[in-house]
Amino acid sequence: AGATVAMLIVHVFAQNQDINIDYLTGAYNRRRLDLAIKEKVRAGVRFSAIMLDIDHFKGINDTYGHGMGDIALQDTVDLLRSCFGLGEIIARYGGDEFCVVSDIRDTEDLQRAVECIRKHLGMYNAKSLHPFTLGFSVGYDVFDPSSEMSAEEFLRHIDILMYQMKLSSRSAPDRA
Repeated sequence: AGATVAMLIVHVFAQNQDINIDYLTGAYNRRRLDLAIKEKVRAGVRFSAIMLDIDHFKGINDTYGHGMGDIALQDTVDLLRSCFGLGEIIARYGGDEFCVVSDIRDTEDLQRAVECIRKHLGMYNAKSLHPFTLGFSVGYDVFDPSSEMSAEEFLRHIDILMYQMKLSSRSAPDRA
């Protein structure tokens, strides 16, 4: 009986992990991202989030095929993992958008984290053997509990910041 209960616990744990993971990239999925941000907002703590979109992703898929698009998505998660510790939530927000939720509470530290992404992106593109280069549009901010923003409002806020960067950098060759 004890072995059966133990097996059931392991099975339930594995299923719970499975429903929070994006199967293609191994990153957390939108469901887990939403839960993490809601928990932090409810706790009333400062934290940060970075929203990232792969620039010209459709072009990668259209030119090199969906297999190469999948590699671009997976490599993006690997790149983000190289900049953040195990305590951070790296999630696929949807399509070619990702979000990192971090305990970073200071704007300067958050800017250093974004610089880490830029640095690793440059190294990736310099060493990559793939026929494409990656570029990112990034929006980021520190959540201030005194702002009284909801989790959804904060996500929308960083999404807007990311989109503004995408629009402003379309003509610039050097993107985040």
